Amino acid sequence: MNETAQLTIRQAHPTDLEPLVELYEQLATETAFLTDDQVNKSKTKRTYQMTQQIDQYSRSLTSIMLVVELQEEIIALGTLATLPGSRQSHVAEVGIGVLKDYWANGIASILLEELLYFAKETALKVITLEVVQENKRAIALYKKFGFKIVGSLSQRLQADQIYYDTYMMEYLL
Repeated sequence: MNETAQLTIRQAHPTDLEPLVELYEQLATETAFLTDDQVNKSKTKRTYQMTQQIDQYSRSLTSIMLVVELQEEIIALGTLATLPGSRQSHVAEVGIGVLKDYWANGIASILLEELLYFAKETALKVITLEVVQENKRAIALYKKFGFKIVGSLSQRLQADQIYYDTYMMEYLL
């Protein structure tokens, strides 16, 4: 990435629908480590569900969907979604996806920092995530920010007929 390039981080809005669907499609070809179920759906179904997600995030006071733009192209996405139900309203799940061309440029760190700031501002108490055990870079990133491994799930994710174990991680605010 060019050192003079200007990144923009902002909340996703409805006009991002097509670029976000395309982002998911590209992410699915670049890594087997996505734990999001979007990758196995038809484009029509992904588009429909992404429309709903953008709308839900934009109306929520405790959840957020952020996009990272570089020269008006969306190159990364970060989400913080509160869990349903009043007994879990203090808990949110975080997710991050960055296009491979932009790995190791600090973009995931910037996104995670913004998402954790939002979580603190909205008085959330617990941030959780699920990460494939082979995804050492992501695990290192989460640990750098204070996330702790609290459990593991065997054969949780299947991609290209390979089963992956995942870690459950959490961050207490």
